[in-house]
Amino acid sequence: MRGRLLTACLLLCQWPVHAATDTKTLASTVCVACHGVDGNGIAAAFPKLAGQQPEYLLKQMTDFLGGKRKNDVMTPFLPALKAANLKEVAQYYSALPSSQAANSTGQSEAGKQVYNNGNIANGVPGCVGCHGPGGQGVELNARLAGQYQTYLIEQIKAFKSGARNNDKARVMRNAVVNLSEAEINAVAEYLVTQ
Repeated sequence: MRGRLLTACLLLCQWPVHAATDTKTLASTVCVACHGVDGNGIAAAFPKLAGQQPEYLLKQMTDFLGGKRKNDVMTPFLPALKAANLKEVAQYYSALPSSQAANSTGQSEAGKQVYNNGNIANGVPGCVGCHGPGGQGVELNARLAGQYQTYLIEQIKAFKSGARNNDKARVMRNAVVNLSEAEINAVAEYLVTQ
């Protein structure tokens, strides 16, 4: 699936990525292929950037450029990011409205409990301490509310396995290491409904 999405993105991107230097051109020609015209993504495999914390977006773009965060889909677009004003790009996407949240399929109450209170018996802290009430985000900590469930699950699992390791002081990796599969799914479902 991921390979097909990468191929689709690359087919959409037949222009020279180094040519997009201003924010609107970058967003409308390069970023649009995966993150959509409105920053809300074209598929659940791609994160919504609209409404995201600008500090978080800036850190992620900087981490991609510096090699601290790796992603095969993002790699072809790094030349365009190098030529961009990253602060302007972060501000542009953070100012866009995030799309409507999804409906729950029944796990969101359990997910809300884990999000707000953690699982003390397993040493899992509540997510609310870093990501704010309802997953709205706090500066460098991502806005998770309304994000695609598939994407959230993938990222939590990546932190849990250590495949994603661009979290300062291992905060995310330590926070999610003891989450069960059911808890990961429930937290992700709760967050998409916010």
